[in-house]
Amino acid sequence: MDSVEAVAARSSLAMVAVRLLLLPAGLAVAVILAKYLGASILGTYSLVATLAVVVLPLSAMGFGTGAFFYISRDSYPLGAVLGTSLFCGVLHGVIALVVLAVLYWSGALGSAGELLDVDHTILILAYFPLLGVNLVLLDILLALGMVTQFNAMVLIRALFQLFLIFLFVAWYDWGLQGALLGSLLAASIGSSVALISLRSALADCRLDFNFLSSSYSYGMKSWLGVFYSKLHLRVGQLFLAPFVSAAEMGNFFLAAKIAEQPLLIAEAVTPVFSRILARQNELSSRVRIAETLHRLIFWATMAICVACGLVLYSVDHLLVRDYSDLVGVASMLLVGSAVYVSGKVLNDFFMATGLPSVSGVIGVSSLVLATAFYLVFVPAFGLYGGVIAVLLSNVFRSFVCVLYFNRESGGAGFSLYSFRVSDVLWAIKVFRSILVGKRE
Repeated sequence: MDSVEAVAARSSLAMVAVRLLLLPAGLAVAVILAKYLGASILGTYSLVATLAVVVLPLSAMGFGTGAFFYISRDSYPLGAVLGTSLFCGVLHGVIALVVLAVLYWSGALGSAGELLDVDHTILILAYFPLLGVNLVLLDILLALGMVTQFNAMVLIRALFQLFLIFLFVAWYDWGLQGALLGSLLAASIGSSVALISLRSALADCRLDFNFLSSSYSYGMKSWLGVFYSKLHLRVGQLFLAPFVSAAEMGNFFLAAKIAEQPLLIAEAVTPVFSRILARQNELSSRVRIAETLHRLIFWATMAICVACGLVLYSVDHLLVRDYSDLVGVASMLLVGSAVYVSGKVLNDFFMATGLPSVSGVIGVSSLVLATAFYLVFVPAFGLYGGVIAVLLSNVFRSFVCVLYFNRESGGAGFSLYSFRVSDVLWAIKVFRSILVGKRE
C-alpha cells in the first residue's frame, strides 16, 4: 500500500472513530429534544435547523467545493484562504437569513413556522452567519489535511451541544429558545477551536478576490450536485412543511436523524480520500482507489442499516403516540440511505478528479426530478409521500452516478458492488498498522 494511501486510511479511520463517538451524543440530543419539546415544537426546531443547513450551502453557490479543491493543491496562501472564507461564511449566512424571512412572511413554513416569535428570531439572526463561518472552517481544516484539528472541532462542538441542550431544555425547561441557544453557543465554541488551530494565519488574514473568483468558478460547476449529495434528506423537510403538521415534521426529523447514521462512514472517509484523489495524475490510480472505497463503504453501510432497522423494531412498543409514524418512516428512509451511498461516494470521485461538470449535471437532474417527486407525492400522501420521493430520487441519482463512473473508468462500474475478501483484508491490514503504530 502506498504511503500516501496509508496516511489517508489512518485519517479516515480516525474520522470514523470520532463519528462513532458522536453517534450516541447525536442520538441523545434527539431523544432530549423529542422528550422535552414534544413533536410539534420539535417540528419547528427541525425546520429552523433544516433551513440553516439547506439554505447555507445553496447560497454558497459551490464556494466550499472550489475552495477545497484549490486549498488541497496549495494554490493560495493560508491568510488569503482564511480571510476570504470567513467573509464568504458570513455572507452566506446573511443570504440564508433573507431567504428565511421571505419564506416566513409568505407563509411557506406552514404550521411549524407559526410557533416562531421575536426571541427565537434574535437567536436565529446570530446563528445563521455563525453556522456559515463554522462550515467554511471545517472545509479549510479538511482541505489542509488537518484531520486531528477537524475531529477536535467536530467532537467538541457536538459534546457542548449535548451538554447545553440538556442544560437549557431538560434542566431549565426553556423549550425552543433553549434548543436554539444551545446550538448557537455550541457553534461558537466549535468555530473558536478551528480559529485556534489556524491562528498562524490570522495575522495575514485578508480578502483575496482571485481565490474568491476561482473557488466560485470551480464550485458552481458542481454546485447543485454537492448540495443534493449532502442534504437529500433535509431538502425533503422543506417540501413537507406546507403540507404536514408540526408533529409530523418532528417525526420526519427524528426519522431522518436515524437514517443518516449509517452514512457516517461515507461522510468520514470520502473527504480524506478526496484530497488524495485530487493529487493523483493517473486515471487507473483514481479508479482503483474509488472502487475499493465504494465496495467497503457500501457493504458497511448496508450492515449498519440492517442493525438500525432491528433496533427500531425492538423499541417500537416504547414510543409515545406523538411518534407513532417514526418506525415506518425511519425504516423506509434507511432503505434510501443504502441506495444513496453509491451516489455519495461516486459524486466525491467526480469532484476530486477534475470532473465537476459531471457532478453538476447529475445534481441538477436529480434535484429537478426530486422536486417533481415531492410536488406529486407530498400533496397526495403527506408524510409518506415525502419518503417515497426520497427513495425514488436516491435510486435515480445513484444509478446515473454508476453509469457515469462506468463510462469514465472504462467499464469499472460493474465491480462496484462485488463483495471482495481482499478489500476486507486490506482494511484489516490498515487497521492493524494503526494499532501497532507502523507506516505501511
